[in-house]
Amino acid sequence: MEKRDLHWEDIRDSEGDSAYNQLFALYYPRLCLYVEKLVDNRHDAEDIVQELFLKLWENKRKTRIGESLSSYLYQSARNMSLNFVRDKTNRRELLERNWKDMEMYAPARATDPDYGEALEDCISRLTPRLREVLTFHHYDGLKMKEIAEKLGLSLQTVKNQIFNSIHSLKLCFESKGIVKR
Repeated sequence: MEKRDLHWEDIRDSEGDSAYNQLFALYYPRLCLYVEKLVDNRHDAEDIVQELFLKLWENKRKTRIGESLSSYLYQSARNMSLNFVRDKTNRRELLERNWKDMEMYAPARATDPDYGEALEDCISRLTPRLREVLTFHHYDGLKMKEIAEKLGLSLQTVKNQIFNSIHSLKLCFESKGIVKR
């Protein structure tokens, strides 16, 4: 099927998934290249485009495309990319702020006799996966990419888990009075 022969109504109303597969085969590589330019990372681009096609498939009966199918896909990919970049920036800033907050209270390590016990308790409250990722990163010195490869996770998942572990530790320390807001 050529590009000009693809119409959303044909794909949406098809009984099987062959028309959808043709749409995917035609647009997936192009959209990945487009999104990669926006997010500056091939793996993130692939994830975003896969998510776009998944949402399109899950909502194919409800989705109405008034403009051209190509325009719809590129605009959706652009919007999802911009949201991704915004969220990634916000997470990174929050992670950096939380980590700086934790480092700012480093004197508590030396002066608070309960610090070591509190740290052990707070770490033990993390989920096993968060504890594992935190240990690999902060205690074993592995880079995030190395952790992702070792655990078979995406780099973004590892980044999120490190952020969640640091945030959880900070909240735990605050509840114990070790770190003040």
